Amino acid sequence: NINEAAYAQLAAAGCSLVFVDRYFAEIPADRVSSDNESGARKVVQDLIAAGHRRIAFLYSCIHPNVVLQDRQAGYERALREAGQAVRADWIGRAERIQPDGGPPPN
Repeated sequence: NINEAAYAQLAAAGCSLVFVDRYFAEIPADRVSSDNESGARKVVQDLIAAGHRRIAFLYSCIHPNVVLQDRQAGYERALREAGQAVRADWIGRAERIQPDGGPPPN
């Protein structure tokens, strides 16, 4: 994250920081956020309980972040707990598809 260095400087200067729905493991700060790992785990558990077996993990952000990492951890945990393999080829960034089927805009 391009702002992480700036946040680290603020923390080092003694500023109190509060992050909303994101955090940086190396920066001491308070945070308010969703439990992304448990949420993703629950979604996958519900899909498995409904009989789904081919469950992919797709994301749209260009720069992966800690929120995405937490969600992926929950996804993988639910699969492992259900005795399913975590397939790397089912995890990845989804390109936006245009209504006409054309490539995503630049």
